[in-house]
Amino acid sequence: TEERNSLFARRRQYWRTTPYLTISRALADRWKLQGSYQFDTLQFVNQRDQGNDYLQQNLGATLFYRFWPKTAVLVEYIFTYRDYPNSSSGNNYTHSPLLGLTWSPTAKLSGTLKAGYTFKIYETNLENRNNNPENWILSAELLYRLSNYTNVTLNAQRSFQEDIDFGNTGYRSTGVWVTLNHDWHFFKVSSYATFFYINNEYLSSTLTPSGDFDTRVDNIIGTGVGLTRPITKWLKARIDYNYVNRHSNFFGFGYNDHRLLFGVLTSF
Repeated sequence: TEERNSLFARRRQYWRTTPYLTISRALADRWKLQGSYQFDTLQFVNQRDQGNDYLQQNLGATLFYRFWPKTAVLVEYIFTYRDYPNSSSGNNYTHSPLLGLTWSPTAKLSGTLKAGYTFKIYETNLENRNNNPENWILSAELLYRLSNYTNVTLNAQRSFQEDIDFGNTGYRSTGVWVTLNHDWHFFKVSSYATFFYINNEYLSSTLTPSGDFDTRVDNIIGTGVGLTRPITKWLKARIDYNYVNRHSNFFGFGYNDHRLLFGVLTSF
């Protein structure tokens, strides 16, 4: 169920389905080819919300070349098509070529870095909308192991996203996440502490709550901590606390969010 937000004062129930498939094949001692497909669909239960339903398909191909024992360069291409069955003006597709590097030079350090460009094209041209936005994109995942029980991860991402609640409007999202993970092996407890910053810059000017046209920009800062402990061989209990501060140049879209979460995880 989608929580209440700045645009909807009610909770909205939906179904989300995201099957995916990844296939890799080593072509030679140094070459590897990987292909992927993901089907992603969002369907709201209430008919008055179904204008935001969408169906998205992602196709990707990545070619790796290992030039050192634990280091490889990669070339990647991603094609995405998003269809809004009840609001076709938002239908769009993107082409995203990327170059990158994946490495694990030591037992302590590993990561993947990819950078490229995205070309986004809307099938319908609308006034006051950037119908052919394009910009550079980035994906970085770094892991540093401080010890056998402690590690630090750094994630950075710049990408195009879609806001289905804000008129199926696209925006550029740039974010950084830093997380410290530690296993308290004596107590059989895993813990984390995280901090993140996200900037969302919308692509098109829209009508503000005050009646003017402007481009929406959101800045989001958040922190979180959590604990996980096994109950049985296949069951874990967890507790998390997250705080998010959202600032927006559009009145009514800024807020503070406190979340205390209890959960049970299973894997087998």
